[in-house]
Amino acid sequence: MVGMGEGLRACPICPGCGSKKFRIISRDDEAMRVTVECTACLRQITI
Repeated sequence: MVGMGEGLRACPICPGCGSKKFRIISRDDEAMRVTVECTACLRQITI
């Protein structure tokens, strides 16, 4: 059984073009941050 919030994955939506396709640019495990780049408009977003 999966608890509340466990195993869920957020799917970001690009604020520039609305695309849901991204590639990971960098990952900081200590700060729990990931920088991704939209494959359509190349906008970078930190999550």
